[in-house]
Amino acid sequence: MRLVTAYMLAVAFALLAFALSGCAKKTKPGSDTSRPVYYVEPEDLAAPQSIVRHSLPIMAKSASINGCTVQYPYICSAGMDALNITMHSVFMEFADEFEVNGGKLGYSVEFNRYGLLSFLVTYRSESGQLICSDAANFDCDTGRRVFVSDCFGEGAGSYSASLRAIVERNVAVNGYTVISGIPDITDESPFLFTFGGLILLYREYEICSADAGELQIRIRYDSVSEHVTGSGLLNRVN
Repeated sequence: MRLVTAYMLAVAFALLAFALSGCAKKTKPGSDTSRPVYYVEPEDLAAPQSIVRHSLPIMAKSASINGCTVQYPYICSAGMDALNITMHSVFMEFADEFEVNGGKLGYSVEFNRYGLLSFLVTYRSESGQLICSDAANFDCDTGRRVFVSDCFGEGAGSYSASLRAIVERNVAVNGYTVISGIPDITDESPFLFTFGGLILLYREYEICSADAGELQIRIRYDSVSEHVTGSGLLNRVN
């Protein structure tokens, strides 16, 4: 009887050990198993097209120009070399455009999904005072910087007039102050992607709210969808 009980216990422990082995962390062969190293087998990886649809790991790199620290984003993923080169070039162009001299040019990540990136770029003095700002958007699939026209795609209609009408309604309804006239919406107009649309940015010397400062006006996809063609990037965020 004791032998049967001991045998049954041995079998039970063996089955338990086998079950637990299936739940253990995968470690890279030859790695230090004393540390929790996660290792993904090649067959476990999704296709690059699927990976880029989710948020991407971004780290900040920096350079110094005219005594100004210029921070620029860098994607820590394979296959993003073209995009990283483009982003570096664009941020260096911002430094030249802002005529930086001391202070810091930095950014905040405003959107990072569906293969699209939006950055709010700011240049501040040594004391932290905001001097100027802009926005930069990128398509991770192509490695290119994207502009307003890319949101609507090739062959899009007169989306500029529709966007302007939405801005004018917002100004009227909310009592915003128009400082120098609402500028025309062109490819140079700063904007950010957001879930379900985009956000147009207006500087405080163009339009400001009662609280002053820069103004952000949200444009919903459904309010401009008639102008979005098949290649329009707004299709991704809808």
